[in-house]
Amino acid sequence: MIKLIATDMDGTLLDSEGKINDEFDYVFNELIKRDIKFVAASGRQYYKLKENFKKHADDIIFLADNGTMVMSKDEKLYSKALNKDHVKGIIKDAKEYGGLNLVLSGEKKAYIDTDKKEILEELEKYYKEYEIVEDLYEVDADILKIAIYVPKDVEGAYNNYFGPRWGEKTKVSVSGEVWMDIYNKATNKGIALRMIQEKFDIKRDETLVFGDYFNDSPMLKEAKYNYAMENAPEEFKKEADYIAKSNDENGVLEVIKEKINLSKPS
Repeated sequence: MIKLIATDMDGTLLDSEGKINDEFDYVFNELIKRDIKFVAASGRQYYKLKENFKKHADDIIFLADNGTMVMSKDEKLYSKALNKDHVKGIIKDAKEYGGLNLVLSGEKKAYIDTDKKEILEELEKYYKEYEIVEDLYEVDADILKIAIYVPKDVEGAYNNYFGPRWGEKTKVSVSGEVWMDIYNKATNKGIALRMIQEKFDIKRDETLVFGDYFNDSPMLKEAKYNYAMENAPEEFKKEADYIAKSNDENGVLEVIKEKINLSKPS
């Protein structure tokens, strides 16, 4: 029996245009009737996730910023910030690497040091509350995650530079085609999901999870029913026990309907 469903957003629940399928409202209401908890697990900011689920926000658990913060009904259940010295060191290394843009994601808002239209358009896909600052070094706030926008060769930046420099002190993961995330080594989507399971007394065998990229890998391990999307990289698919149809084929909702024996609305 499924008691908890957790899904990534971009490339997973959202289609290629960043939209949620119209069928979601019906499926979600059926989950509520069955007392099945729904977790939106994303690299997105909490406030952006709330905006994504306006109608249902009070009934969703938000696992935001790659598991560095968990919110439910506007109550913080969990958070884990980066070491402040690590934040400054990562900013320094990113400036030396060159050609990158950093987003420092705090609990209340994110911080960025550019007003370039193309960068802000990309930022606003994932962040609702943000501030443009002159110098990221001067930001005086607990930072949950540093998102690095890498327009060219994110895998190379990860494998040859940020991974070797920061992989032992922090968690570094490629979270999308042009994004790399760095956050506290003591947390990830899997650790945060396990905390939710423990809080609500839900077992691994009662959990269904969906993901499409390597930052979702820890979450797959916490669920008996773990699905990679058909549109995911081949290496990531190998980590999952099951494959769902692509995000553009409504793969997440199709599996959920099957697992809870849900027919189409009449």
